[in-house]
Amino acid sequence: MDPNAIQNIPSQLGQQGNPLDQLKDIHLPADISIWPIAWPWWALLVSAIMIIAFSLWFHKKNKWKKAALNQLAKLQPDSDNFVSQVNRLLKQISLGPLQQTQSAQLSGLAWIEFLNAQSKQPLFIDELQDFAHAPDDPTIQLDKHALLQACETWIKQQTRPRKSAC
Repeated sequence: MDPNAIQNIPSQLGQQGNPLDQLKDIHLPADISIWPIAWPWWALLVSAIMIIAFSLWFHKKNKWKKAALNQLAKLQPDSDNFVSQVNRLLKQISLGPLQQTQSAQLSGLAWIEFLNAQSKQPLFIDELQDFAHAPDDPTIQLDKHALLQACETWIKQQTRPRKSAC
């Protein structure tokens, strides 16, 4: 390389100016926006809304069961009118949430058959068969804890009838 050429470089740069002055500014892209969000976020949002809606619906649907079970738990098996209170509670459930109006006039064995028909398996059999006549005859002795367990199982098995569209 020629030594004169190296010495001429600064003079050539002086004529052309600083090469850094010829660079143009960097143009930054636009800021990234949160909207529109990507489809996985939409899917997550829709799933969360569906889960919340189902939870609220399920809670509302079974609210009457929780109230009935709480009322059953408040009954004292040692009280004299325990059997009639249990009978009244079962009638309230069958007339209210279950909307079984034919149960209003049932008593005796027909009432027991109705209760057994409304459950997945007969609950009021054998030692609880006397429950049919116990509200009318206070001298009948029942296993009150077995009656309480049968009533609790019966309540848990019940479902509200669906409302018709008509």
